[in-house]
Amino acid sequence: MKDATYKILKPLLQSDPTITPDQEKQVIDILNNKPPEKEPAQISFLEEIKEILTNMPRQREYFSKKEAATFLSCSQRYLDARRTDGELPFHMVSRRKIIFKREDLDEFIKKRRIAVKD
Repeated sequence: MKDATYKILKPLLQSDPTITPDQEKQVIDILNNKPPEKEPAQISFLEEIKEILTNMPRQREYFSKKEAATFLSCSQRYLDARRTDGELPFHMVSRRKIIFKREDLDEFIKKRRIAVKD
């Protein structure tokens, strides 16, 4: 099991008061492909969790201009203006195809944070 999956899964399992520490261990064991030690009803529940986690979409590293605009909740023209001003880094894949790295978009958002005074 990947560390990222574990980081997502652990708080979810711990936040559910109906899941016992034994059940939590069983989920981790199944995700690590270890054979379960409990009855079939619990096994099917754990297998369902494994299937859900396996099919979870992974975070994308790069976005098209349209996807980046949606991610930032702005227009594509605004992105073009920030790109032209040199405020927003980008990658030019071809003459017409421009992509943005997620880290750059996150950093762009952080730079525009306005702190509120108490």
